[in-house]
Amino acid sequence: MTQEEFNELYKEPVDLFEAQAALNRFINGKGVLRIPARPDDDDMLISRALSELKKLRNSTIQEE
Repeated sequence: MTQEEFNELYKEPVDLFEAQAALNRFINGKGVLRIPARPDDDDMLISRALSELKKLRNSTIQEE
C-alpha cells in the first residue's frame, strides 16, 4: 500500500463498532499493530475515530 492509498483510507469514516472492538482488544492486551501500519490496525481505528470526533466537535463549536 502506498502512502497516498493509506492517507485516503485513513480519511474514510470509521465504523464505531470496529473502533470499540479495537479499544476492547487493547484493554485486554490483544491490540493489533502492524509495521508498516494499515488503516484497519487497532491503533489506527482508534486514532481515526478520535480524529473524526475532533472534527465534529470543532464544526459544532464553530456553528455556535
